[in-house]
Amino acid sequence: MRLRANVFVKLALGVFLIFAFVTILNLSMQVNTLKEKQYDLAQQVADKQIQVEKLRDEYASEIDDEYIKRVAKEELGYHDPGEIIYYNDLTK
Repeated sequence: MRLRANVFVKLALGVFLIFAFVTILNLSMQVNTLKEKQYDLAQQVADKQIQVEKLRDEYASEIDDEYIKRVAKEELGYHDPGEIIYYNDLTK
């Protein structure tokens, strides 16, 4: 009877150790995945902070003729009279 209990205890301990190993391995993989996600999100935050700084600088700058010309050309597609615009649709 003592021998059966001893085998059962060893079997239960073996199953528990396998379960613990698999659980630790799974948690380790989850931690690595979350660290990668954290790094990606930190990069996105840094990019957004740069965009915010650019927008703050643009908002703080005075609206002068150069600013109006730049916005008209870049965002609205306007051009100066007599200005020739060349388009290049060739890809490298």
